Amino acid sequence: MANPELIDGFDKNDTNTAPVPDFLKNDGYADGQTVEAYEHNEMFKQLFAAANKNKNDGVWDWEDPTAPDATVEYNEGSMTRHLGDVYISLVDLNIETPTDDGINWFAIGSINEAYILEKIKLWQFQKATITPDADSDYTLTASENLFGRLILVDGSWLSGHNIIVDNTERSFLVDNSAGTYTATVKTSAGTGIAVLAGAKVWLLCDGTNVINSGLAPLASPTFTGTPTAPTPTAGDNTTKVATTAFVNTALGSALTDSGHSFTTNGYQKLSNGLIIQWGDSGIVASVTFPIAFPTACKNIQIAFKNEGTGTTFVSGYLSADSITASGFTYGYTTASISRFWFAIGY
Repeated sequence: MANPELIDGFDKNDTNTAPVPDFLKNDGYADGQTVEAYEHNEMFKQLFAAANKNKNDGVWDWEDPTAPDATVEYNEGSMTRHLGDVYISLVDLNIETPTDDGINWFAIGSINEAYILEKIKLWQFQKATITPDADSDYTLTASENLFGRLILVDGSWLSGHNIIVDNTERSFLVDNSAGTYTATVKTSAGTGIAVLAGAKVWLLCDGTNVINSGLAPLASPTFTGTPTAPTPTAGDNTTKVATTAFVNTALGSALTDSGHSFTTNGYQKLSNGLIIQWGDSGIVASVTFPIAFPTACKNIQIAFKNEGTGTTFVSGYLSADSITASGFTYGYTTASISRFWFAIGY
C-alpha cells in the first residue's frame, strides 16, 4: 500500500513522481476512462480522513478553509476538532482558526455529554447584545439562543417589535434598560412577554411560549413570602438593605428608656446614663432633685414663673447656687415669685 505521507504530500501537477500509477475505470470496456494518479491519491486522502474522523468520535479535523485546495466550509453550527478540542462555529463562512473566543467559535472540549452540558451552563451566564438591523421583528441566531442574558439596543428599530427565540426550554434575562421601545419576547408560533423600555425581566420558555419566570424584576421588585438579605455591619450608613437583624442591633445601641417619672417634679433616665430632671419649686429657697444624679449635675436652667393672668414683669436676678448631685439653692433678689428649674446630669 502507498505511503500515506507521500500521498498527503503528493503534487497532483507532477505526474512523474506519482506514488500511485494511473489505471482505468471500467478496465476492459471500450468506454474506459483514465484515472490519473492525483485523482487516485485524492481517493486515498479521503479514505484516511474518513478513518481519522471515525477515530475522533465522528468529528472531522479542522482544515484551513482559505487554503488553495480547501474543500471545506464552516457555517453556523458546524463542528470540527482542532488541537484536541471540539469547536462549534458561531457564524457562517467561518474562516478563523478555532479558539474559544465566543465570537467565531465556541469550544466544547471533548465529545462528552456531561462536559457539553456544563459548557452550555457556563455559556448561559454570558451576554449577547441584540442589535436589530431593520425596523422589524428580530429572530435570534442559533448562537444567540445559547446566551442566558440578552442585552437589547435599538439598532434600526423605530418602534416596538418582537424578539423571536427558539422553543428550547430555558430561563434567560432580557435587559431592555438601554432600549427605547417595547420588545415582545416570544417563540415564532407561541405567545410572549412584553419587556418595556428600561426594564430587566427574567423570562422562561416552556417549550411553546415565553412566560414570566416568576422571578422579581431587577428594577423596583415586589417581594412576597420571607425574602432574606445579607446583614450589613453595625453602623453601616450606605444604601445597603437594612435587615431586621441590622435594625435590632442599631436599636440596641440607641438611647432607650431606663426609668422615668412624668410628674410636675420628674425625671427621665436614658440608657447611656444621661438623666434629665425638671420641676416647679414654688418660692422655696432650695431644691432637692426627684432622684440624685449618680455622678454629678452638669447644668441647671431656672426661670421665674408668671402666675398672673396679665403681663407682669419681674425685676431682679435669679441664680442656682451650691449645686450638688442631689439639689441646689436659689440666689435671688425677689423671693415671692415661683420658679421653674431644669437640670441635666449623669
